[in-house]
Amino acid sequence: MAGQKERPVELAVLSDNQALPGFSNEWGLAVAVRRGGTLGLWDTGASRLFLDNARRLGLDLSQAAWLALSHSHYDHTGGVAALVETGFAGIVTAHPSVLRETYSCRPGKPVREIGAPRDCLPILEDRLVPVLEAREIAPGVTFASGLPRSPEDPGHTGWFYADALGSEPDTVPDDAYLAIETPTGTVLLLGCCHAGLSNTFVHAREKLGIESVHAVVGGLHLYEAETEGVRRAAALLEEAGVKRVIVGHCTGEGAVRELAEALPGRVEPLAAGQSLIFG
Repeated sequence: MAGQKERPVELAVLSDNQALPGFSNEWGLAVAVRRGGTLGLWDTGASRLFLDNARRLGLDLSQAAWLALSHSHYDHTGGVAALVETGFAGIVTAHPSVLRETYSCRPGKPVREIGAPRDCLPILEDRLVPVLEAREIAPGVTFASGLPRSPEDPGHTGWFYADALGSEPDTVPDDAYLAIETPTGTVLLLGCCHAGLSNTFVHAREKLGIESVHAVVGGLHLYEAETEGVRRAAALLEEAGVKRVIVGHCTGEGAVRELAEALPGRVEPLAAGQSLIFG
């Protein structure tokens, strides 16, 4: 176990809104996690695009030991069926609410169903290992969900509803993150951070005993946030002492630039094709 802890941990970005030259992009998120010789997958993007990017990086996702889902939205679960077609036989971990229906109901726009695609629901129903709060799914990798929602930070759930009529708000109860032990410290791998950054830090500290976070990777759902919202996120990252902030997807390019100005030398934009090494 000590030997595993000393080995570098690699996160390979397979789906994101941006992409490095030679890779493809989409509105989605998927990240491969290699720790201690074990390969796992965090989300599957919006389509099978993540598989093409994985091949370009020399990754065979059919050999992945696990898949963990940050929440139900299609841009994180859209490639589940394509992953299974590769021969993937690993466990699938998510909060049980990942199976629910969820809709986007914006004034003046058509109602959209935004939950897990129908072709992946039978797979999830058959393979899902539900986690309500926290569970170690691989050595040094903990799946955490059931995050609190404080009045000061209700999270990012605007326009989400549990019904197509827009009468029952959806608080995204399945929002989750991974806490990954690396030689340089704990890395929190996020999906869209729908529960809010402060609630995520509170959960990591109170439920997992994490006092120090080395890096935050993933989406912060700030693409529609006002400047004050971005400043609050920057302050929370500063207070937590986070040394690397590697964000993209729903964070928004403008918000990434503002975070970089507020936290000089610590912010890096996410992009498909990246290989992030910790250790």
